[in-house]
Amino acid sequence: MKKVLILVEGQTEEKFIKELLAPLRTNLMNKVTEPTFSIVTSLYNSSPYIDEFYARIKKAVESITDRYEIIFVNDGSPDNSLEKAIAIQQQDSKVSVIDLSRNNHL
Repeated sequence: MKKVLILVEGQTEEKFIKELLAPLRTNLMNKVTEPTFSIVTSLYNSSPYIDEFYARIKKAVESITDRYEIIFVNDGSPDNSLEKAIAIQQQDSKVSVIDLSRNNHL
């Protein structure tokens, strides 16, 4: 089973993930199932906060499971969001980067 998490603006990442994944955490503790989680976020002029976002999401998800992936989708951002995402990807095998050539308003 694969879950896609969508973070709503204004929500704390940790609270959102813990509330959403609470039932699955019980399953993991009972060894009923071991799902994989995909956290997908778009990047547009995200350079100032991408590092903190990554660190907080990783910390929150790892408190629940080690079976996850983070996907950064560069939505044609004119800043250096893509470069920062690629740098994170090079350090963490659980991170993928998708680069869109133009802004799709994701």
